[in-house]
Amino acid sequence: MVVHIGSSDGSMEASNRSRPRCRQPRHDKLLKLLINASYRRHNITTPIRNHWDDPYFYARANNVCNHVAQLNWSDGKSRPLRLRSLCPWIVVTPARRNDRFPRRISEARCICRRCQLKGSTHQCRPIYHQMIVLQKTDECDERNVAIYKPARHHIAVGCTCVDASQS
Repeated sequence: MVVHIGSSDGSMEASNRSRPRCRQPRHDKLLKLLINASYRRHNITTPIRNHWDDPYFYARANNVCNHVAQLNWSDGKSRPLRLRSLCPWIVVTPARRNDRFPRRISEARCICRRCQLKGSTHQCRPIYHQMIVLQKTDECDERNVAIYKPARHHIAVGCTCVDASQS
């Protein structure tokens, strides 16, 4: 038997406030849900957009771009594709996000605004790939475990040279 102490209208509010938040599902359960969602691509929510217009990032990246452009590529050393490209990029891992699974997703960031060809007016732009993630909802199931729903997420996987008049 449950006994509420206090006024009749305030006790319900107090019990709602004291209810614990949803528990996180186990990692293996989220992984199974993500695999199943990747195979069944229907009924998935709208994409989560990335924002690449970060002037602070481009100000810092300009120094790296100039350094990459001055490297001696004919020295016979093997270098990663991301640095040998006409539009070099770095891989960044943004801060952990607790509202989705996986919580961290590494992404490519173009480090040059222009392609590394003499006299080129072409610009560097990210190449996007669509992946499925699990987005946390505000709901709990009957066992008080948080519910996750599949969602599309666009992620930059590299950079390429594009015509400046078309972008």
